Amino acid sequence: MAYEPKLNKGNLFRRKKEKTSETQPDYDGLANIDGKVYWFNGWLNTAKDGSKYLSCSFRLREAKQDQQQKVRVVGGTDVDPNDEILF
Repeated sequence: MAYEPKLNKGNLFRRKKEKTSETQPDYDGLANIDGKVYWFNGWLNTAKDGSKYLSCSFRLREAKQDQQQKVRVVGGTDVDPNDEILF
């Protein structure tokens, strides 16, 4: 069984892979907020006064899975395999 964080808890882990762009997070993990599981990402930043801080984002995990189900077809149109066929 895959790891699921406890209710209203989360974990961040330092990424092991080398970042290939500045938009990739320095940390990633999962968080369970009110029973829904989110991707939890963090970026190390430096404020204008020189102090360090961690900027974070949350993205519903199901949203990414739904996006991956879309299929690219000839002509460049994204199609959701769950859509009804109208013929």
